[in-house]
Formats: sequence, C-alpha cells, structure tokens
Amino acid sequence: MTIEELVEKDKTFDSATFITKANNIIKKIYNSITLKELDTVKHFMTEEIYNSFNRELEEAAKSNRRLIYEEVNVASNISYITETDFEYLITVETTLKYLKYYLSPTGDCVAGDMNNRITATYNYVFSKKKDALSTNNYKCPGCGSNINVNDKGKCNYCGTTFNLEDYDYILVDIK
Repeated sequence: MTIEELVEKDKTFDSATFITKANNIIKKIYNSITLKELDTVKHFMTEEIYNSFNRELEEAAKSNRRLIYEEVNVASNISYITETDFEYLITVETTLKYLKYYLSPTGDCVAGDMNNRITATYNYVFSKKKDALSTNNYKCPGCGSNINVNDKGKCNYCGTTFNLEDYDYILVDIK
C-alpha cells in the first residue's frame, strides 16, 4: 500500500506528522528506560513490547546496575505500509545513534561505553485499528478528565492508564 492509498482510507493520516510522532515515541522509550519510568510510555506500545523493555531493566537491576541510554538521536522513514482486515501497519526504518552503558550504585561505568556512540538500524512497526476513534481531546476512561497522552498517558486525577490503541498508532513490533 502506498502513502496516498493510506490517506484515501484514513483521512487523518499525514506522513510528516506520523514520522515525527514515531521518532518522539522511540526517543521517549529510551529516555524512560534511563529514568526507570517505563510505565510513563506503556500506552504507546503493546504489552509484549513493554515487557521486553521491562525485562532489560529488570536484568540490569538484578545485576545491581542502572541501564543508561544517552544522546539518543532518531531518524526514520516509512519503509512500507500494510493493511489487514482490522488494522493499518506502518513499518518505519529507523537509524538510532546513542550511548548505552551501565552504572554501578556508586556511579561507575561497569559495562558499555560512555564515549562511543552506537549506530543501529531497526524496523519499528506501528499499528492503528481501522475502527479507531478520532479525537484530539483524550478523556480518561475512569473519571472523564482530560488526559495528555504525550505526558504520561495516565490520568492525573484517578491514575487510570489511557488505552491509546483505541485512537492512534502504537508500537507493535521491533525487528
């Protein structure tokens, strides 16, 4: 499927906006790992993807180390679009440049490299339900108050996690 064909079927789709959103989500994920606040980006991904990132954090904690991603730069482009009976799948080829290292409780680097950036290319797959609801004003399913999904995806009043997959693209796979 081409971008033009997707726009015909999903009038809300804009490729530049989508790439910006995808890049921001990817950066937020790595920043949340460093801050040990992965729950703040959980609404941007499936439970399976969340669990894989969380395992990485748990393994570091078991080794009494802190995982750090620093200077994360993201550059993406849409590589292909697929349509199923229920969803649109957009794969973005992403080049990441970052520092990755582990710190001991005393702040010493015990693994990785604090000085040399890693460059890696991944394919991030995002999915949006065909029957997704359209809105820019997200409401808490628990209490009805406004939710800023770019903040933490949780209601500031009642703590309910917002389910973004009912409205927009979420990360469903990394290759």
